[in-house]
Amino acid sequence: MIHSVTSVMVESALDGLSMRHMAIASNIANAHSESYRPMQVEFESQLESFRATGIFEDGKSIAPNITYGAPELGGTNAVDINMVLLNQNTLKYQSLIKGMNHYLGLMSSVLKEGRG
Repeated sequence: MIHSVTSVMVESALDGLSMRHMAIASNIANAHSESYRPMQVEFESQLESFRATGIFEDGKSIAPNITYGAPELGGTNAVDINMVLLNQNTLKYQSLIKGMNHYLGLMSSVLKEGRG
């Protein structure tokens, strides 16, 4: 399988966004639990490091960092903030999927030499 820098980055970003989606959904589901500490998932700095160096070891993937107590939420679990974060995350995920579909469509066209 051919792994371009772009495809590896998109795959890693989709994995990170998926993990973030699960964390935010868990934050919303447990919003009224007294001892629950909200989660936050960060992976963008690892992607940026990979993009800057262009070095990616086969078999090694980017591991998102999970933080409990979510400082950007003020350590609290506000449902309204989490809903906004969930919507932002969904838009990012959908944008990556749409872009990857476009890229794969172009590659398919090239492989077919422009025929149908």
